[in-house]
Amino acid sequence: MFGSRLAGYEIGETTLSKEVISFLRKGMLCIADRNFYGFTMWKEAKETGADLLWRVKKNLKLPCMKIFRDGSYQSKIYESDKDRRHDRNGIVVRVIEYTLEGVIDAEPIYRLMTTICTYKEAPAKELVSCQPCNVV
Repeated sequence: MFGSRLAGYEIGETTLSKEVISFLRKGMLCIADRNFYGFTMWKEAKETGADLLWRVKKNLKLPCMKIFRDGSYQSKIYESDKDRRHDRNGIVVRVIEYTLEGVIDAEPIYRLMTTICTYKEAPAKELVSCQPCNVV
């Protein structure tokens, strides 16, 4: 736990999470579920110096630029489709796709996105195990 915000039920958790980003510091690992990703929030969280490990939706465009030995791959995220087309202002990320074997009602594929861009520093299997409720 690095910070918290409370509010009434009319204020959503993604709104509150924007206020918590300022508590992040270098040396921390910020884990977030798939409903929290947005380019601006990712960029702001990354700028704190903390490492990020966020589950992202399967429809987020994350083309493979380079495959690592642990099966993860390098990609880039962009604020807009126009930036993507012109390869402008992209942020390099590492993507980990995995499945949960033997878990009833599991999704076919889960995706994590991280700022830890070297597989030697944090192997994919290790990062997957950081996600709550995941069995590797």
